[in-house]
Amino acid sequence: MLSDGLLALDPGHYIEVLFVEKIAAFLNEWKEENDWPLEVIASQASTNPFHHI
Repeated sequence: MLSDGLLALDPGHYIEVLFVEKIAAFLNEWKEENDWPLEVIASQASTNPFHHI
């Protein structure tokens, strides 16, 4: 079987909400350390596939 010995994780939709801010912070630290002239902005877009009414 192709997946023998491999672990897989399928967290589903909307998982990015857990790490968007952390990734942005990491990238901002990396840009400061390397003196890169760019701006990192964490997305504020909602990718939640479920909307409660």
